[in-house]
Amino acid sequence: MLSHESSAQVVKLVYTPDLGSGVARRGGSSPLLGTHIRGPMLVATATASTSPVIPTTYDAPERDLFKTTWHDTCRKIAKFVLCCVIFPYGVFVVAVHLLNPCLISATVLLSQSTEKEEVKDLRNEQLLQNDTESVTLTTADKVKIDGCVFSHTDKATDKWVIFDCMNSETWESSAEECRMIGRLFKANVLCCNHRNVGYSQSKIPLADRDLKRDTAAQVEHLLTQRNISAGNVFLAGHSLGGMIGSQVFTKYHNAGIKLGGLLIDRSPTSLTSVIKNNADCCMNLVARAAIWLSDWSLTIPYQELKKIGHFRTITAPGDKMSPPHSLPKDLGSRLITLVPRDPENPHSHLLSRAPNYSVVQEAVTSLIDEPAYA
Repeated sequence: MLSHESSAQVVKLVYTPDLGSGVARRGGSSPLLGTHIRGPMLVATATASTSPVIPTTYDAPERDLFKTTWHDTCRKIAKFVLCCVIFPYGVFVVAVHLLNPCLISATVLLSQSTEKEEVKDLRNEQLLQNDTESVTLTTADKVKIDGCVFSHTDKATDKWVIFDCMNSETWESSAEECRMIGRLFKANVLCCNHRNVGYSQSKIPLADRDLKRDTAAQVEHLLTQRNISAGNVFLAGHSLGGMIGSQVFTKYHNAGIKLGGLLIDRSPTSLTSVIKNNADCCMNLVARAAIWLSDWSLTIPYQELKKIGHFRTITAPGDKMSPPHSLPKDLGSRLITLVPRDPENPHSHLLSRAPNYSVVQEAVTSLIDEPAYA
């Protein structure tokens, strides 16, 4: 079941790729995954009042690949037993779980602090564009997430990309990046804010499983509600988004659902690798323990990905969040080295602004054309 209402469009805004300036988003710096500077690229050609755009709302999928398993339950029981035996350990566990929402906001998902009012104007501007469609999806655990479809200029395309933006961004602030991904893949792009971000439902994610469910809901939406074949669904993610996308991609493959491919853009191999490269020894040990105990152990499963194939990884020299030396050495042609436009900030800028963007285009083309799974 879905419901949809259209609203009158009385303001015309013209999208321009780059006006030569950016607007810094709020959020400050992060000890883990950094922040990003990007601004809206829109020019108003008329001014008038308009009613809010009503998103199309979709029901929850029947399939939930990230539900709690017996392995998760056994691990929680083991932790509880250790808490009862080792008192200092127990105190630390309690402290981690009490502080968990703060840990997420401060170190893992900076956009958790983004309120509706902060994205309202930019959201409305984007939804007035001719290439956008507002959607509200429901995850397997009944959480509603807000997103947007960016339609490719070729209306006949049957390819879709689910894009997961970096940790400090929302779909509203990543609109330019979404359109760039669409041009790169020659596909429509679906991008949703995670729970507790912007217009998505205010429910704090308590484990990385919650973020993976948000992305999985987008996969289910395309497969079951838009009837897109799995081979035409691609996942792409920048920084934290690439970590989440890689987990969802491998999970679906192991369940027998072989998606078209995966693009990992300057993503850390794990949260602990970010700490290792950016924290002192004492903070390193504490943060690693906190991440493990609070079920935030996101990693990119490269060993599985190498067996599956159908992926490309982008890295950039000087990127402290995702240093090239932390990647597996045997990725071969699946590894693309980006020449950063700004050597001082190699992690955040758009792919399309890199001097060797043509190399990225060739890599994505080879990913799309890669032979079918054996």
